[in-house]
Amino acid sequence: MLKNKFDLLFIGGHHSSALPLALMFKEQGYSIVFVGHKYNSASNKFVSSEYKEVTSYDIPHIHLKAAKFYNVPGIKKYLVFIKSVFLSFGILLKTRPKVVVSYGGYLSVPLVLSAKILGIKSVTHEQTAVSGMANRVVTKLADLVFLTWESSLSHFPNKKAVIVGLPLRKEILNIKPRTLGPKYALKTVFIQGGKQGSHVLNEFIFNNLDFLAKKFKIYHSTGRNSLFDDYSLSQKLKKKYPNYFPFDYKFGADYMDILSKADFLISRSGAHTVYEVSYLKIPAIFVPIPWASNQEQKHNALTAQEYVPSVLLEQDNLNLKSFKNAFEELKKLVKRKVSYKQVPLNATQKMFDIIKNKYL
Repeated sequence: MLKNKFDLLFIGGHHSSALPLALMFKEQGYSIVFVGHKYNSASNKFVSSEYKEVTSYDIPHIHLKAAKFYNVPGIKKYLVFIKSVFLSFGILLKTRPKVVVSYGGYLSVPLVLSAKILGIKSVTHEQTAVSGMANRVVTKLADLVFLTWESSLSHFPNKKAVIVGLPLRKEILNIKPRTLGPKYALKTVFIQGGKQGSHVLNEFIFNNLDFLAKKFKIYHSTGRNSLFDDYSLSQKLKKKYPNYFPFDYKFGADYMDILSKADFLISRSGAHTVYEVSYLKIPAIFVPIPWASNQEQKHNALTAQEYVPSVLLEQDNLNLKSFKNAFEELKKLVKRKVSYKQVPLNATQKMFDIIKNKYL
């Protein structure tokens, strides 16, 4: 095989947990390249938060378009997949990594498959409590599988599965976990729907700001999407509501500042959000994405209940009345004397040591 150009190639749609590991390798003098989405989606030409954050650390970023299969009809996805495999071959031959580090999702499938054919070692990290369609394919192809949750072990081949937890960014680890109890007040809320935002959550907030802005101080991550102009609308609304502070997306110290201020969250239940609030013990009302593969977000939200006071609110029931009920339930949970589980905090170091000793 041609001489290696990069030590590690990172791939996948979950850059929040990929970056801590990538930065640890970078700080130790290893060469890194990142493959992912430069834009939020094919129909959305705003530059993605992933691209902004990865390149802010001077890590080279290569854009790759791949095909979603879950709940996507028609044959076009097969043509896109075939094209993405050829593009992946080109990326691997250009970058020539020693090892591919996958963080799952449909974006990882063509590249991990190409790595397998070319004889390049690959490892993957599974963030969710259950594995989605794409991740089940990736784990069969990968040489080693890192798991976030112990409950996931039964879904993976024991011989190549290792439980490590989920890598957390340094700015998250620098925040002191909440001390819950009867005196804990739910006055400041942080609303987020993932890196791209959630139009469903945004609409709920916009439609009920008269009530919400009177009751809470609100930090609202709207995302940027050219299909919906939610961010622009939020900027108009903030002029009317002095307790309302919307923004598109924050990372680094700015994100840490918002999390430090939040008393509770209204959020999708993506793997990273669930793990972060489980560590920080920030109470949450989770609204899972109902169309997520294998209902992984719902499983994440249910798993969170063992680690942090949280309420699952189904999207179909998302209205002001159901929110009020969920909020009252959350207040009761916060005041209860419960010994919640603790999440592992050394995932980054564990993964670094294993990859370094096995493949570098």
